[in-house]
This record gives sequence, C-alpha cells and structure tokens, in this order.
Amino acid sequence: TKLYLVDTKDNSLTRIDDDDASYAPVGWIDRTFVYQVSRNRAAWQSGQTAIKLYAADSRKLTTLEESQASGSSYYDYTAQYTTMPIINNGVIEYGRYWSASYTGSLSDKKSQILSADIRGVKHVLKEFPGTSSVGYLVASSLDNAFVSVYDSTAGKSTVYQVTGGKVS
Repeated sequence: TKLYLVDTKDNSLTRIDDDDASYAPVGWIDRTFVYQVSRNRAAWQSGQTAIKLYAADSRKLTTLEESQASGSSYYDYTAQYTTMPIINNGVIEYGRYWSASYTGSLSDKKSQILSADIRGVKHVLKEFPGTSSVGYLVASSLDNAFVSVYDSTAGKSTVYQVTGGKVS
C-alpha cells in the first residue's frame, strides 16, 4: 500500500509512505497532514501502529508516535496500541493503551490520554493503570472530545471529556 500527496498546482504525485500497512487519514493542521498507520505485524512486534505527520511544504515525514511490544509469541507478548487520533482545536489527541497475553505483565505499564502539536511536542493529559484500555469516541465540536476508558480490573467504563487540554 502506498500513500501519496497530490499537488493540485501541477498534478504531481509525491509518495508520502509505503509499507505493508493500511492508512487512515485524520486530517490537516495548517499544511501538515496527520494520519494513522496500522502495519501487518504480529502482536509482539513493535511498530504495529503509528501516528505520522507529513509537512506538505517541506515534504518532511515525522513519526509522532509508534507502538512498542515485546515477546516471541501469542503466549508471552506485551503490546502497546494507539487509538485513532483526532484533531481537536488544532491539536492532535489520542490514547495509548496496553494488551498482553498475561494481564499481570501490565502492572508496571500506564495507559494514557495524550495531546501533541505538529512539532511533535507531546503532553500526557491523564494516566490510568496499564489494565485500562483507552478509546476516543467522538469530537463533538472543535473544542471537545469524549474518551471512553475501560478498566478491566474494575470491570467498568468511564467517559471523560477533553477540552482545551484538560480532562474531566
């Protein structure tokens, strides 16, 4: 699979990315294209998901976030995932969470809600135990996003509102 930028001034194509992956567009912040990559890799291989930024003017590709993993099979893996990011008031917001073949191996991990700008500067907005999964539900307007966090230890979901870099 390949991802291209089409320059409408001269109808030229510039290859942005090509990998054994699928690409999901998130949107534009000024002249920077934000997208998510889901690579065809085993759960114990790092880099299964990534969030990337492509600056159209400089034609520079930057990896904002890339998932980590360890292990050698489905019986002993620990894997980090990123949620589908959203653009909320000019900022990229996303979640990061963990999965493992054995949940006890998540005791030292943290799931998080994060924000980042197009320069790649990240801020952790809220942290949860590694046994929690984080998923964005919807951006209800340009100023708000709602995030569902499921805590598998407690067996319950909580919905948080993200507004202006604050979580409530």
